[in-house]
Amino acid sequence: MKLSISFVEPIPKEFSLSAGQQLFAAWQKLEQPHFDGTIVVSFVAETDMKQLHKQSYGIEKSTDVLSFRYADSSGDQSAAGEIVICAAVARRYARVHKLAVENELLTLLCHGLLHLNDLDHATDQERVIFEEKTRGIMDTIMQESVSLWLA
Repeated sequence: MKLSISFVEPIPKEFSLSAGQQLFAAWQKLEQPHFDGTIVVSFVAETDMKQLHKQSYGIEKSTDVLSFRYADSSGDQSAAGEIVICAAVARRYARVHKLAVENELLTLLCHGLLHLNDLDHATDQERVIFEEKTRGIMDTIMQESVSLWLA
C-alpha cells in the first residue's frame, strides 16, 4: 500500500487543492514517511477545534492545527492519520502577521504532516529542525510553482 491524502469538504476558499497536493508530494519526497495509508485533512470551525483540543489534550482553547497518527494493530492501514486545521485561527494569524492566508493554511498542513512523521518541536533543538524542515518543504513547492509558471 502507498501513502495518499484526502481533503474533506468543506474546503476554505483560500486553500488550493493543487497546492495541497504539491505540498504533500514535496513532503513525501523530502521526509520519506515510514507508514502507508491515507491521511485525511479536515478544515473545522473554531468551536469544533476548541472542543477537539480539549477532548484530545485537555486544553480549553482553540488551536490552528492538530494531527493524529493512527496505529492499527489489525494490519488495516487504510487510515494512516488525520490532520485537522482551523481556518478561522489561520486567518487571524495571517492577518496579524501580514501573511497570505493560503500560505498559512499550507504551512499548517506541512506542520501536521511533519508531526505525523514523528517530528516534534518541544525543545529548542527540535524547534530549529522542525522550522528548517517546514521551510525546506515550503521552498520546494514555491520553486516548483515558479518553474511551472515560467514554462
